[in-house]
Amino acid sequence: MSEVSLILPLYNADKRCLGDCIDSIKAQTFSDFECVFVNDGSPNRDCIEYAANSVRGDSRFHLAEKSNGGLASARNFGILHSGGEYVTFVDQDDILHPQRIELALRAMEATTADVCECKVVRIPFTASFLNGSYPHFATDTILESTDLLDGRDILSWYLGQKMNITVWSHFYRRQIFERRLLPESVWGSDDLAFNIVNASEVKSLAKIRHPLYFWRRNPKATTERVPLAFPTGVAEAIEYVLNHYHDHPTLGALSEPLSNYLAGAFADAMRKSLMVKRDGAERSKLVELAVRADDLLDGKLALRIAEEDKIWISRLLAGKYDSAVRNAKSAAAARVRRNLFRIAKTHLKRLFISTKSP
Repeated sequence: MSEVSLILPLYNADKRCLGDCIDSIKAQTFSDFECVFVNDGSPNRDCIEYAANSVRGDSRFHLAEKSNGGLASARNFGILHSGGEYVTFVDQDDILHPQRIELALRAMEATTADVCECKVVRIPFTASFLNGSYPHFATDTILESTDLLDGRDILSWYLGQKMNITVWSHFYRRQIFERRLLPESVWGSDDLAFNIVNASEVKSLAKIRHPLYFWRRNPKATTERVPLAFPTGVAEAIEYVLNHYHDHPTLGALSEPLSNYLAGAFADAMRKSLMVKRDGAERSKLVELAVRADDLLDGKLALRIAEEDKIWISRLLAGKYDSAVRNAKSAAAARVRRNLFRIAKTHLKRLFISTKSP
């Protein structure tokens, strides 16, 4: 039995990206793992055959097939068709640092943590995996800089966005999934719902500060197309999380930050949804979703989000769709300008430091 199970869902994968992903798995410095390719009912069989051919003769890789059910369903299927003591995930467009498995495993063994999370770096979609081009991290260096979080600190770090919320940035002990699988009804937000709920049930989490996962943002990815299922999934996640934490003894002072975090996640999904031209039925659905989220958050949705989003969300709640769209576009433009200014300021600061005389 392999010590680590790596779950890789497949659905209409780009061959170039998938090839890089598989190469980065095969290049792992820790070899006692199994990788489960989960064909989530992909209509494109070429990518499935490509994956199988890429690992032919390597017994660590095997294929599990199912009808289409979405990422959470595919990940759960992979969990149930694997047997490692530890479970982790990778998405088909992404790349792993060659020490990804080794260092996460060592951190969990050294700290006895239930979960391990590593730093994620966003890379261009055109980037490629080049074995040997990644920095080698000494295990002692990693362990010395690893943060060990207990109890409510785990939830606090998620809510403060000090950690990535995605499941693919995490390592888990299998016992966690014996207690609860990923929520399949929460489309596109199963990571958020699962990890925030799981934060109340694990004893400790090891946070690795070094980059071990490289996220390649595919413009054709499910959350980039912004179907109605995306904001619907966030609304489902809000209900899933709030039902779990209702009168939860460990929440305490984190009750307000939790509601604010969930409201922000919904506003982000809704803002993206408003950027897409919609027909009458879809418009009505988005208004209904906003009202539902507002009800779940005790009528305080507009009070819990960023200042630039308050106007358009209030108009959407009032059923003024066209006006909400105009204001949402203005808010999105303001957000882009602010991010560009922050990036430019950071680069100028680095340039100043690098050219400053000793």
